Amino acid sequence: MFGGISMPVPAQNSCIREYIKNNQGSYILPALESHFDNCYHQLFNIANTMPSGQSIIMYSLSMMPKEKKLDMLLSICNERQISFTFVLEAFESKPNFENLIYELEALDMHKYISNYEDIKPFFNLD
Repeated sequence: MFGGISMPVPAQNSCIREYIKNNQGSYILPALESHFDNCYHQLFNIANTMPSGQSIIMYSLSMMPKEKKLDMLLSICNERQISFTFVLEAFESKPNFENLIYELEALDMHKYISNYEDIKPFFNLD
């Protein structure tokens, strides 16, 4: 489960493979994380060992770590000039990850909003 949905791993890999094919990249079978809450061993291993200047392609933004682990990961990736691409959201990070952090914060806020009527008072709509 991620972001409130469940997507079989073969389907995720198929989407990633198609994205890479359409962008003339090289597909490397992704490492799978252990299924433990807040477990990102493989992601950190990839960030530390892949060639600088490459992109980590993931299925969804909602798969990213939170808080301290996110800060550590982005620090490693920034130092090594590694970017991120998320296939489901059709999103690519920019240098310094400002747009990635903004999207993650927006994604996190979205789970607290049940519907439009809940947020309508915060906008100046008549």
